[in-house]
Amino acid sequence: MKLEKEIIKFKSIDRYYLDERNGLKPHTEREVDLTEEKHRLLVAMAVMKRYGCIEIHREVMPSKDKFKRKIKHITFWKNLVIISW
Repeated sequence: MKLEKEIIKFKSIDRYYLDERNGLKPHTEREVDLTEEKHRLLVAMAVMKRYGCIEIHREVMPSKDKFKRKIKHITFWKNLVIISW
């Protein structure tokens, strides 16, 4: 498995989306759900310190507004994962 080539996709609510895209908020926090494949991939990336990319989509539908960034760090805290780019 080439973790560096993986793209993890999330939706972002409007009030955070522009700040995330423009770099004013270069991270996102999500509740961990290990039944989801993307969360298991985040665990593998964090353990192996080999990061792929995150793709953030605007929550409002229909919207094709999205951006992609290289993940720089993944932290787990309580039941959250914090993904920084």
